Amino acid sequence: MNKLFFVLAICIFLFGPGYSQSYERFNSEGNVIEFNWPEGKNMGLSLTFDDARLSQIDKGIPILDKYNIKASFYVSPDLMEQRIDGWKKAVANGHDIGNHSVVHPCSGNFTWARNRAIEDYTLKSMYAELDSATRIIQNVLGITPNSYAYPCGQTFIGKEKQTQSIVPLISSMFETGRTWMNEAPNDPVYCDMAQLTGMEMDGKSFEQIKVLIENARKTGSWLVLAGHETDTGGDQTTLLNTLEAICEYASDPANEIWIDNVHNIAKYVREKRGSLQFAAMSPYQNPALTIKQRIDDLIPRMTLEEKIGQLNMPCGYFSELGNTPEEKMDGGRKFTEGTLLDAIGPGGGFFTLSNKALHKGPGQQAAYFNELQKIAFEKTRLKIPLLQTEEGTHGLMCSGGTIFPEGPALGSTWNLDLVNEVYKAAAKEARAIGIHQLFTLVIEPIRDPRLGRNQEGYSEDPFMCAEYAKTIVNAVQGNDVSEGDKVIAGLCHYPGQSEPISGLERGAMEISERTLREVFLPPWEAGIKQAGALGVMATYPTIDGIPAHSSSKILTDILRGELNFDGLVLSEGNGVNTLVYTGLAKTVKEAAAMVANAGMDVSISFQQGYLKDIIENVNEGKVSVETIDRSVRRVL
Repeated sequence: MNKLFFVLAICIFLFGPGYSQSYERFNSEGNVIEFNWPEGKNMGLSLTFDDARLSQIDKGIPILDKYNIKASFYVSPDLMEQRIDGWKKAVANGHDIGNHSVVHPCSGNFTWARNRAIEDYTLKSMYAELDSATRIIQNVLGITPNSYAYPCGQTFIGKEKQTQSIVPLISSMFETGRTWMNEAPNDPVYCDMAQLTGMEMDGKSFEQIKVLIENARKTGSWLVLAGHETDTGGDQTTLLNTLEAICEYASDPANEIWIDNVHNIAKYVREKRGSLQFAAMSPYQNPALTIKQRIDDLIPRMTLEEKIGQLNMPCGYFSELGNTPEEKMDGGRKFTEGTLLDAIGPGGGFFTLSNKALHKGPGQQAAYFNELQKIAFEKTRLKIPLLQTEEGTHGLMCSGGTIFPEGPALGSTWNLDLVNEVYKAAAKEARAIGIHQLFTLVIEPIRDPRLGRNQEGYSEDPFMCAEYAKTIVNAVQGNDVSEGDKVIAGLCHYPGQSEPISGLERGAMEISERTLREVFLPPWEAGIKQAGALGVMATYPTIDGIPAHSSSKILTDILRGELNFDGLVLSEGNGVNTLVYTGLAKTVKEAAAMVANAGMDVSISFQQGYLKDIIENVNEGKVSVETIDRSVRRVL
């Protein structure tokens, strides 16, 4: 008997009221995490109510306020507006107001929800629904809801093969999302904040609720109770005597319960888990919206300096980034963050950085590019990721990349299947280390045997070059450029450079309109109009006396108008300077204005008029903000 008494005494000491427990738990990575509730509490408890039922204001909240207990209310706007003064008072008293949608979409399996069936929603329409509800709450109550309750607890939209989870959407918009009719409380270390379990409170006696509370306390869990009406009886009703008993029990310090609204407990749990505190995504960050919607939201948020930063993706071989590989890597970090140059940036990305600075192979390359993306996400104001570019003339051109034969050797095979495999491999290797674009895919016909860069092209025949262009784009971009083994195909050098009158690189091309269209444009029509290439690099030469970089006929009328090009036009290395040495422009600043107006988007060179010079051009009215926005939109 004495031994039994001793065991019972130990159990009461360890697990009974008055003792704060430390719970050993495992997080998502399997690591042991020690979690403690604040001030000696042994569990968390949140009372939540849906729909803004009138009885909540009339009968439920007065009981909560009597015990100074803060609850979370997921309001439906139509009912909320019938008790506006009451809800404003609830906010002032510290209650948490959450989003519960505008029309309460639920399964069309219920006839009453058939006209707002969740099966008929898309991510886009659901975003609009939730955003509208948030705006109504903001306008009426002057607060922004940071929590959400899934109507009827349903977390999916669509039907059958079109079914999609809306949990990622909720996670992007709200600190927490609460489900309903669940069977267990929340493990504070492991629980998904976007799918908090909610256990039914309606229709239950206090003794039934007390069992749920005690079970949660034994495991140190967070119990979220969910109710609707607050009255003495009826369907979907939390009984007033039960509600008062819960408040009285949870308020007793001896029971060691932290009872608070969902927001306050969620914030504490995030801190204890070492998670970043929640910040709702801006529309431009939300993957549920269309690309156009996201960009339309982002561009007005950007300063001119941030826009110009996106239009600069400098080559790794420029000394402005540094001279040694280590210096270039450090320069890359600073350019990414926007601290390398005064009043410019953050930068949009890099060209050939892996080739010129990352010589230890794919492991180093992937780690460094991930580091840069982390800087972009964590240390820049708008958190715009980088667009990384490398050359792919004969495979991915950096340490560790597979080296394939140069252009004429590939051309001599006359083997499109082989070419397809070569460039599929190059794209896969590029994407694996964090590259998004492969440029210097030279599709122009070889027309003069004296030209040194003939080593990059495939053939003198326009038809064969067109077939290679189409094959390469399909291999590199595939049907979906966002796939994990695909990148953007950057075709070079538009519209050609291989028939210079001098036989030298950058030599002027004096060709007729017919030669342009019959000899030089067929590969571009095949690569762009037929295969959908999303990258083009402007060529060095003047064509009929006009530098290609400044020709709106070439860069806009033909490329955009006739070939339906929808991607990015990059400059050649120091290509803006072609306008200066041909006498068309006196300074590189003047040249930068001309190339921007002609249709060039991105500079890959330092000091080519696309840094402070282009800002001055905009401020002086030589380049319109709309022109800058046009190119920024293409980058984004």
